[in-house]
Amino acid sequence: MNKNHETPDIFWQDQKPLPATALEGAVKVNKAQECAKIISENGLKPYTDQELQLFTASPRNLVYGYNSTLKEFIDYSIASKAQSKTLYLGRVPDDVATMIENAIGGKVDNYNYVLTNGEIRKILADHGSNEKEASRGQIAVTPTLLECLPDVLSKPDAVMQGNPAVNQYGKAVFQMAKAINGYMVYVQAVSDRGLRLRPVTLYIINKKKPATTNNAITGPAHNVPNESGAVSDFSITKSGGDVNNFSTSR
Repeated sequence: MNKNHETPDIFWQDQKPLPATALEGAVKVNKAQECAKIISENGLKPYTDQELQLFTASPRNLVYGYNSTLKEFIDYSIASKAQSKTLYLGRVPDDVATMIENAIGGKVDNYNYVLTNGEIRKILADHGSNEKEASRGQIAVTPTLLECLPDVLSKPDAVMQGNPAVNQYGKAVFQMAKAINGYMVYVQAVSDRGLRLRPVTLYIINKKKPATTNNAITGPAHNVPNESGAVSDFSITKSGGDVNNFSTSR
């Protein structure tokens, strides 16, 4: 056989193809290494090979850098409502875990940042209208801006306790904020199920730094997902301020 033939190098070992099982194992190792590199480059903690296999054993789970990119997941979420899927973005970096602990008074070491396609659609439905967001003193969230999430998750400018601090299930709510095309505010709830940090909402304030109330950024009403992933009615209580002068009712 001609080794110059356009065949991946992985097939070559002493001029003979690898057995199929060995080939599959080598491909998985390469994918896992590439995934770890991609997640690390985004400033998040990567997953082990065993964790990747555990997460992706279900067709409903995807892992960033392993079997999906963030853009692909956002595009899929917008285009299809056929099946609920969850994207694992990576684990919380140690320094950010400390920031969250200082804000909520509870540890989230090695918790997973996750997104579901339903949560993506809800963020865009609630905060994707140019006209509606302009009336709130905010900038519309777009699919492209959602791709900036790893920057918020890995290097937030601030992490604050939610207002209120817990949802109706007694789980902590907190806000991460970063100056991106305005001031991007990402609200999350702690879920002990699968050690997850789940999105509540995301909005962008049309200024570099917003007013705050009780150490929390004033913002719109939103719904908080329960432990099963379903979204239940739950409004953030707003106090006065010069950032969002609009009704919290939906």
